[in-house]
Amino acid sequence: MVHGSGRKVELITLQFVGSNESIVPKFARRLPDETWHEMSDRRDRSGTGIRLIEPVEEASPELLLEDLRTARFEMVDAECQRRINKADSKKPFYMVRFMFARRGSVAITRSFKGIRYPLERSLKRLCENSLWRIFAHENPLFVNDREVPEKRSISINLGTRVPLVIDGKPVLRRKKDGQGRPVGAPAHIDTNRFVRMTKDCVLRVIDLTPEENPVVVEAEAEMA
Repeated sequence: MVHGSGRKVELITLQFVGSNESIVPKFARRLPDETWHEMSDRRDRSGTGIRLIEPVEEASPELLLEDLRTARFEMVDAECQRRINKADSKKPFYMVRFMFARRGSVAITRSFKGIRYPLERSLKRLCENSLWRIFAHENPLFVNDREVPEKRSISINLGTRVPLVIDGKPVLRRKKDGQGRPVGAPAHIDTNRFVRMTKDCVLRVIDLTPEENPVVVEAEAEMA
């Protein structure tokens, strides 16, 4: 078990990145395209904070949505941005960030209330229809660019998408042996790894891979 700092979590973000603009919800607030200066600054900040979950491949965040509701978090904003791919500037990628705050702690505008349901549906599809490479950090909480003492945020990052469904049809894939060679006939992709969160903001990676004992890795940060 890896423990967080013990300070209170006020904000949880789910940040998705992908090369296909289809991950971007219709009603997400669009930020200006990333500049080269912003890209450099983003890369300098990468990996900061307390690592709660080491990267886990092909994991499902689907159950996190119910976990957030149980912990009394609600969606308060959603934003997206086209970003620079340093490896190939002609092939940008897209970032979508959904922000959740403790229920009642943030004043939600009437206009956002009007679009929250379709945004929640878009998030649900992203979580249900794909597996992701997932890792998480605990970071300081900033409000108006100022750090709030004793308050923390959790960033759950999702990338390297593995679609389970394309155009309404399940994706089939051959399994691989110990040497990485394809074996057997194409079959539905198994969902064996899940990221969960308790009402006390304990993040868990649950591995139900066959022929192995289930593994639970926990990371904790205190919630008010």
